[in-house]
Amino acid sequence: MTPPSARDTQRLLPTALRWTCDPAELEFKTTGDLPTEAAIVGQARGVHALQFGLGIDQQGYNIFVSGPPGTGRSSYARLEIERLAQARPVPPDWCYVRNFATADQPVAISLPPGEGGMFRRRVGEMVAEVRGGLRRAFASEAYEQQRAEVARRYEQQLGEVMQALETEARSRGLMLQRTPTGIVTVPVDLQGRPVSQDVFDALPEAERARITARMKSLEESMAEAQRKARALEREGREALREFDAATARGIIDGPIARLKEQYRDHPKVAAFLEAAEQDMLAHLAELRAAGDEEAGEQARPELPFPRRDPYARYQINLLVDHRETRGAPVITETNPT
Repeated sequence: MTPPSARDTQRLLPTALRWTCDPAELEFKTTGDLPTEAAIVGQARGVHALQFGLGIDQQGYNIFVSGPPGTGRSSYARLEIERLAQARPVPPDWCYVRNFATADQPVAISLPPGEGGMFRRRVGEMVAEVRGGLRRAFASEAYEQQRAEVARRYEQQLGEVMQALETEARSRGLMLQRTPTGIVTVPVDLQGRPVSQDVFDALPEAERARITARMKSLEESMAEAQRKARALEREGREALREFDAATARGIIDGPIARLKEQYRDHPKVAAFLEAAEQDMLAHLAELRAAGDEEAGEQARPELPFPRRDPYARYQINLLVDHRETRGAPVITETNPT
């Protein structure tokens, strides 16, 4: 064989001795964009068995996959399961809400996929609206005036009871005096001034007896007046509590009623909202105090002491959120038991 001559040879540059890939010619950005081929090398019967097992839609069936490492058994099994999961419905979201009757036993609520986060947001907005509304309502001048009017009515009735008792005491030549231990009667002189104990002791025995008899005769009227006074005080406190509750109810009812309407097809949500409303009214003093503290902290930003927020009991604990889920979820447990 004749060796090639110098004229048959060609000089090559080093760059021409290897192939270089131009990224601009590729139709994808990363290899993650490429579809994964689902296959197990040389395991046609295994593939068929896996597909058959995945087609059994019943509880209590399991598939055990074994084989030499590197054959793609784990990757293939996961790809097949994910493909099957895409055709399955998305499971519901799950929330925990407070059980106002038994705090250590929260109530689990399921909602359609993606609505758990919306429910949490709506309840948060409702709580914020109630918080601000209560703070403004109880700080308003109209509230102070109306509450003072309620208190004045009972104070007037109480004053009338005491005035009637004082009139009866004067008709008996006595005077009522308030002491730290209660109301006592003392005799008066002709000018209507109270008689001291020394002057009383210096009176003739018969006169002292007559005065003592008049004082005892007034005791029954005093007991009746004190009974009426205590009843009026109780009624007054209850009237003020009811006035505060009515004021709060006017703030709370609207936001909660709107949520009830939005979730009228979810009995557990409606029950939670109803219980939350009753709990707000039952803990109104605590909620009002939180509003006062919040206003005070805004005025004193240099004292940011952490405090337990009573409104936190109405927050929603979103446990399972499927707003981004497509199909049924696939869970990989590396150490199943």
